[in-house]
Amino acid sequence: MIKTILVPAIGNETDVASLAMALQVARSFAAHLDVLHVKLDTVEVAVGMAGDIGSGGAVTSGMIEQLEREVGEREARAHRAFTEFCAREGLTMASSPTEAAIRPSAEWHVEPGQEPRWMVAYSMSADLIVASRGSRDDAVLRSILEAVLLETGRPLLIPSTVAPSMPILDKIAIAWKPTPEAARAAALAMLFLARAKDIVVLTVDEEEGRGEDADRLVRALVWHGFGNGRTVNLWPTRRCRNTAQGSAN
Repeated sequence: MIKTILVPAIGNETDVASLAMALQVARSFAAHLDVLHVKLDTVEVAVGMAGDIGSGGAVTSGMIEQLEREVGEREARAHRAFTEFCAREGLTMASSPTEAAIRPSAEWHVEPGQEPRWMVAYSMSADLIVASRGSRDDAVLRSILEAVLLETGRPLLIPSTVAPSMPILDKIAIAWKPTPEAARAAALAMLFLARAKDIVVLTVDEEEGRGEDADRLVRALVWHGFGNGRTVNLWPTRRCRNTAQGSAN
């Protein structure tokens, strides 16, 4: 069961889209949003910048003051987006299940340091992480995604850069290849698959027998009951439909 969802608050335009996607999931599971903002260490950043610009590692007071202003403004933007989103969506502020009751709730967290390190630390105890990929040159979000994917072993949901306009659980596609990574992703997605109206299994016949691998996945999904009254499609090689009685053709 998904009960805690971790969302990074960066302080840019991707925050609202990530929060909106996380809330869609939270409403399905009556889950809690842990929204994390990491406040950069200005001295550490200044030292890195001084080395990059070839100033012999010198850190000036003016450099520190400018960075502190930027870090403070970034935190203020992130917190403002969070509070406005919670007020608009009627989210309860809670730090424990008794406060949240059975409705989705949210909590704001701030930690000092580096985003990837804190995201990994918080992710280890989260049921799901929702984090945007951001733009191609957004180094912060890309470093977060890389850390979460490689170091946590937890499920990651990557929304688009705009808030979703329709329910995300109506139709789910599985890009299937018989590898440990794909098998783990499918297993972690079971709670989402159980709520989907349609499931599409996508596969590429790279070698003989690959279609049979996908057939086995479809069969497993049918055994889990995901075909009862819904459609499980295998694309592009075959189309499988499971009826309410549990047959497939």
